[in-house]
Amino acid sequence: MRIFAIELSSEDVYEHIDGVTSFVASDASGSFGILADREPLVTTLAWGLCWMRTGDGEHYLALPGGVLYFAENVLRICTRRYVRADDPSHIVERLNDDMRAEHAVTRDMHQLLHKLDRELLTRLLVST
Repeated sequence: MRIFAIELSSEDVYEHIDGVTSFVASDASGSFGILADREPLVTTLAWGLCWMRTGDGEHYLALPGGVLYFAENVLRICTRRYVRADDPSHIVERLNDDMRAEHAVTRDMHQLLHKLDRELLTRLLVST
């Protein structure tokens, strides 16, 4: 069976996966699949769930879109972030965990901005 490699890169993670036999994703035209030794391809991925097959089974990848480039049996995906798991239900758990963490950061930043606004207003009132 012919194989290819996948290189996943996001803001803070790089991952190289060997031994991939197929990859399925979606772009604006719909779902498509990639097999080894195909012609070069560049596309913009749609938000959603992709999956790949390797010698040890199927693996899933959730991402908020990205750029896909396939050439010389290497599939490169650049995205803002992604979640990879062997079971789709684990992706849901990880996405929920990520959303809770992001919400906490956003809440903390909002509180900090509110505190800065109050401090700035206090200084403006004192100086006048």
